Amino acid sequence: MKTKENWIECTLNSLETVQPVSISFDLKEKIKKSIHENAESKMSSTQIWLVAASVVLLLSINLVTMNYYSKDLNKTISTEEKNIVYQEYFTNINE
Repeated sequence: MKTKENWIECTLNSLETVQPVSISFDLKEKIKKSIHENAESKMSSTQIWLVAASVVLLLSINLVTMNYYSKDLNKTISTEEKNIVYQEYFTNINE
């Protein structure tokens, strides 16, 4: 048990000798400049409008498709068949 405690103590004591690394002023400035340049690179207004138009187009296509298939589904299934499905579903839930 002493060996394990010694190992833990040595590990904790090793942190006391750690010193921060100093870097040159030039390197700091290059890093800051690089971060600043990357932060400013944004999408152009044309790209933003194209993305917005694509989203609107996809949503429109989805809505038209959903509307078409829901009307088609209502034509093929009679009200009586729907009632049977609903009754079967809800009777199983209550059990």
